[in-house]
Amino acid sequence: CRRGNGAYGLSFSTSAWPTEELCRKKCLEYSNWCLAAQMRPFYQDCNLVTDLETFQAAGHTLQNNVWGGQQTIDGTQYQTYCGGGGTGCTVGNTAFEGGSLNPRSGYKCWLSPLAESTVGPSCLAASIDTYLGEGECRQESGGYSLKFSLPWSNSDWCRETCCEYDWCLAAEFTESQSECRLVTDVASF
Repeated sequence: CRRGNGAYGLSFSTSAWPTEELCRKKCLEYSNWCLAAQMRPFYQDCNLVTDLETFQAAGHTLQNNVWGGQQTIDGTQYQTYCGGGGTGCTVGNTAFEGGSLNPRSGYKCWLSPLAESTVGPSCLAASIDTYLGEGECRQESGGYSLKFSLPWSNSDWCRETCCEYDWCLAAEFTESQSECRLVTDVASF
């Protein structure tokens, strides 16, 4: 999860919330400052993403202004990552600006309702709770849908590609084949 301009913003990283579900729930628990939840499932690493202005407006103080510095939030230890390293956190170099997705294998990003309310609906925000789980996308009847396959991709790129087309109703990614399938129906297409 990146800032609107694609740069790193401010995030707090911990392994205390080692699953996607726990990470997303923790972001929702901090709904007054958490703008996105980023998960690296392989490393069981949860990042709560915000910007300095939103974090401070929620009554919090940045305890450590260096890359990888320690931050305690409600008794849980986090590492602070801000602005891409090398520079301290400022309002200017952390502004979320609606956020963006940097397609990168092994990372998953969900915008929070707070981010959606400040920037309006976006494709990422609309998908916050629509992940159905592992499996194949099918029609409600159980039959196959109309699908367009794109080879050599990753799941984040697949979701974003689906967002680019009004006719795309779902995105399906197969890791074993590195294949993205854009799902639709005849009426929508």
